Amino acid sequence: MKYILPVFCLFISLLITPQFANSATIAKVKGKKVYILLESRIEARKGDILEIFDGQGKKRGLVKVRMVKGNRALGSLKGKAQKGWSLKVRGASETSTADNNSEKKDRYEKLKQAPTSGSYYGVMAGFASDTMTATIDTTGNTTTDVDMSGSGFSGRLLFDYALWTSIWFRGMLGLENFATEGDQKICGANNDEVCDVEISYLALDLWGRYLFSTGTFRPWAGLGFNLLFPSSKASTAIDEESITSTSVFAGGLGFDWFFKNDMYIPVQFEYGMYPASETVKANYMALRFGVAIDF
Repeated sequence: MKYILPVFCLFISLLITPQFANSATIAKVKGKKVYILLESRIEARKGDILEIFDGQGKKRGLVKVRMVKGNRALGSLKGKAQKGWSLKVRGASETSTADNNSEKKDRYEKLKQAPTSGSYYGVMAGFASDTMTATIDTTGNTTTDVDMSGSGFSGRLLFDYALWTSIWFRGMLGLENFATEGDQKICGANNDEVCDVEISYLALDLWGRYLFSTGTFRPWAGLGFNLLFPSSKASTAIDEESITSTSVFAGGLGFDWFFKNDMYIPVQFEYGMYPASETVKANYMALRFGVAIDF
């Protein structure tokens, strides 16, 4: 038991000491003038505000530094003060917090004003809803219109380039899968197969986009011209020999979300129509998303 009190006192002193480790001491009080003895680790300048603490660590007043000479200073008193009481530079923790907040604000402002020029490279994945209407020759020299629908996936390499602050070019190169299927079994050589079309394209997409904002979130609208080169094809609804290279005009909406100053997530929704013929009409709606980075 006899060791408990000394150990407790030592523990309390260790807790209190850091608080005043970088404090100054009141050497003399004369009216509203306070003579201060500065420790070597204290930096006080004219105009600084020092907080006064009594022997129990209770705040008792403030001192505004009027003059500093070596390790001594003279200040004007507001509140109470006694010789031997400690002083601490006011707002040390607040200053640190303010600096941190300022740093965060600077980072936010830098991010908010993401680059409006330059080039970006990335990748895009996509999902498309495809539709086609084909006129099928049936037995008895008659024709039937067959509605087909389906879905396909795609992958693209992405290149974005700022022509002007709000006008951007987007180029994409990759694979596009077009797939549709109908319900009726009136296709094929004997008109007894399900009508379907499945084509894999090598796609080159050229887009012009107008950005409505140049902050971290950039909504846009644009027009695209897509060149499609079939790499594989299979169909019971149309003649496979008629499936050749084609082009698509498309309109789109989307946004680029900059989660870093040099990196963003592009999201794109587009609607496109394939060139129509007397027997075939087709269109698609696609949603694409990915990631892009500044190189």
